[in-house]
Amino acid sequence: MKKIIFAIILLKLVSFNLYANDAWVIKNFPDSVKIVDIAVNSINEIFVATTYQPNPDVWPSGLFYYSSDDGNSWTQLLEVGKFSEIMDILIDADDNIYLGTWFGSLYKSIDHGFSWERKDNGLSNFAPVYLSINSIGTIYAGQYVMGDLDYSVNGGDEWIQTNYSSNGIRGLGINNNDNIFVDGGKYSSDNGKTWITIDSGLSEIALMNTVCYGFNNDNEAFLGSCDGLYSFSSVDSVWLKVLSTNNYITDFIISSENEIYVGTRQATFFSGNNGHDWQNIDDQFSNEPPHTFCFDAEGYLWAVSDRTIYKSQSVITAIEGQSVQSSEIKIFPNPFSEYIHIEFENFENECIKISIHNLEGKLLRSQSIGNTNAANISLNDLKSGVYFITLVNGNSIIKTQRVIKQ
Repeated sequence: MKKIIFAIILLKLVSFNLYANDAWVIKNFPDSVKIVDIAVNSINEIFVATTYQPNPDVWPSGLFYYSSDDGNSWTQLLEVGKFSEIMDILIDADDNIYLGTWFGSLYKSIDHGFSWERKDNGLSNFAPVYLSINSIGTIYAGQYVMGDLDYSVNGGDEWIQTNYSSNGIRGLGINNNDNIFVDGGKYSSDNGKTWITIDSGLSEIALMNTVCYGFNNDNEAFLGSCDGLYSFSSVDSVWLKVLSTNNYITDFIISSENEIYVGTRQATFFSGNNGHDWQNIDDQFSNEPPHTFCFDAEGYLWAVSDRTIYKSQSVITAIEGQSVQSSEIKIFPNPFSEYIHIEFENFENECIKISIHNLEGKLLRSQSIGNTNAANISLNDLKSGVYFITLVNGNSIIKTQRVIKQ
């Protein structure tokens, strides 16, 4: 299940007013289809995968919708019957879209979903229902039925099997260090060549069923299962249950402030402190609880249920204790080719942590500067693309800026 969400680091800038009655805006969407997944690219185009089944005697079709106006209007991009059920959406750093389907192969679009090319050369099966991508653009596809974990280093043109196989992959996630997690606690730190089992603490029922993964800003691993949410303690090498749900966790997402949103078919939960405390937030969703989440490129949270699309109504940028305002910081040039220059106006004798993330929220670089009002940061090793520069003063985010490397 995807956990590759665009610009997740922007949530360090914001804190959602989740406890207000008007915390969400409902977006208009066709009520004749069942929503499966949602994703947003780097320019805030929104993509929604749905299932269409007019009657039980007809095999479901996968449909795909696109919005360029904040979800206020939608364009259907696929004809009924062209694709089988769409199970997962992945968008890479170049805004190419990949769709994993239920026994219908894998498809790629390089033009924002308006045309598609089948990409299954070397796939071990045709049920690539879990898609994920690492920091250098290697794509992984988990086959749900009698399949393996496959990877592609050339945008899906060719697929190769990792050294992991099973009766069917039941979950997939990649953390900020490009470590791969599959099924119930199987782990690889070498791109799938060797695997370690770390399933201590997971219930027997969790090990037998589908799971989903997520990773917080400290790169701690979380696993959503049919009986709750677990976090992994690297100190004790054990999974600890932090939330009991008694229902399948369909999806969860973690902000860079380590706020966690968990969806099941029956309820929605929120933790503002990395899973230590939880609150049921069902009363915020007027129609039905969401089952899938993603952040957009501006840091808003989107949530979808079977028939409804929700968007967080507002973000709050007030951060207590800031010693410098965002407007007093300049990051340039933008676009850049080899380095960026950072200037602090009216700001001295402070230690600033600088982090560089890619569009998927993966941390690529982190360094600190102090006792200066200017710094040059060399980024000549990064490939061309879009990145986010985040500046932290103490425990407060003082600026996040989107930059482009030419």
